[in-house]
Amino acid sequence: LQFINGQLIGGSLDTDAGSLITGNNQRFASLTNRGRMDVTNGGLVDVTNTGFITVNAGVGVSAEFHNSGMVDVIGDLTVDTMHPSGTTNLGTMRASGGGTLLFNTGNINNSNGIIEALDGGLVQVAGTANALNFEAGGDLADGTWRVVDGGGGAAMEVVKDGFVLTSIGANAFVELSGGGSQFTVNGVGVEATLTNNQGHLSIQGGRVFNTAAGLVNDGLLELGGTGSQLNLAGAYIQNSGQTILNGATLDSQGGPAEFNAGSLSGSGTILGGAVFGANATVDIGSSPGILNFVGDSAFDGLINFEILNTLVDGAAPNPSTVNTAVNAAITGFDQINVTGTATLQDTLTINLTLLDPSSLIFGNFFDIFTADILLVDLTMIELALPEDFMASIFLDGVRQALRLTYFDSSLPIGNVPEPETLPLLLFGCVLLVWLRRRINKSGALQTSWTPA
Repeated sequence: LQFINGQLIGGSLDTDAGSLITGNNQRFASLTNRGRMDVTNGGLVDVTNTGFITVNAGVGVSAEFHNSGMVDVIGDLTVDTMHPSGTTNLGTMRASGGGTLLFNTGNINNSNGIIEALDGGLVQVAGTANALNFEAGGDLADGTWRVVDGGGGAAMEVVKDGFVLTSIGANAFVELSGGGSQFTVNGVGVEATLTNNQGHLSIQGGRVFNTAAGLVNDGLLELGGTGSQLNLAGAYIQNSGQTILNGATLDSQGGPAEFNAGSLSGSGTILGGAVFGANATVDIGSSPGILNFVGDSAFDGLINFEILNTLVDGAAPNPSTVNTAVNAAITGFDQINVTGTATLQDTLTINLTLLDPSSLIFGNFFDIFTADILLVDLTMIELALPEDFMASIFLDGVRQALRLTYFDSSLPIGNVPEPETLPLLLFGCVLLVWLRRRINKSGALQTSWTPA
């Protein structure tokens, strides 16, 4: 069904999934769209959209606009909503493929919707409009705001007098993906002013996010994709919430990243080192995974390791050297690598989960934690290991590792000397100190030491 020139006033436009209503130089007024509209060089007045509207060229919206469906702007859409309700977005409003979505006047409420600029798209909120989600005090309170560059650039530009974005609120989601993704407020990139994240901040697709200060994270921070990097002029501090790395880098230039609580998960690199508090958790992977720390680091709280197989970068490990992996995709177990000194606090708990127990054979070993210098007392930290595993400190003259070795518990075990009477054995530059934890029949924990 096609309308050319004139006006269509009142009523509802209902189509099924296979139908399409198009308008060219058409003014649609006081109507509800529940199907699919394709509009070129026209106008939308007092429109409620629960379907799908594609804007191909110069289209204007006036009076009220309620969207709980999809508005895809590949041309130019100017929203002038002088009605007190303005624009209420509960669905998705998008500019893509060279399109421009301009909110020119009126209130804009995106609390429960998505406003996004995709590849080649531009979203603008003019100073004559009022984006209600940008609240006094510098808080982007809620709503989803996405800028995704696929190679053609993408931008979101917000103008609001006197507003400086310093915080992403608990109910807000901001995504910047791709090297050409730009999100500015009053002409200033959000990375230059942001100091606090209580919501969801996602940096993806090779985007480099350079802050002018440190960042406090009490929400969810995601860094994903090769080349994606968060460079902090100050320190990174997490008091709650989550940090997820997916092949990306976090650079805490104001000192070691502080994970006082909450979790760090995924695979990636933290530059400047890190300090983990007693209430922090490290979940490596999507397993297997590798976390690298460049700089002295200290670990407390809980670290969860998972083992699938013995491979290190696709090859069998070498028993005479510390096996440091670089490629999680072809490494069969979770690993933490520290360039510098790694301190494992006495109150640290290490938990090990086997993803394929049936694949283990006697003598399999796993260097789950490596460092230039590894400071740890195996009699103090809590090793929550499956049956038939022993822990040791392994040195190869260059690096040190916390090595877990699988043995056969069906073999007879002789008397074992107490730790304080066990002489220190050195073979060249290799020192192995085996810690075996066995659970007796009553359930009590027994600790014994055996030299290898």
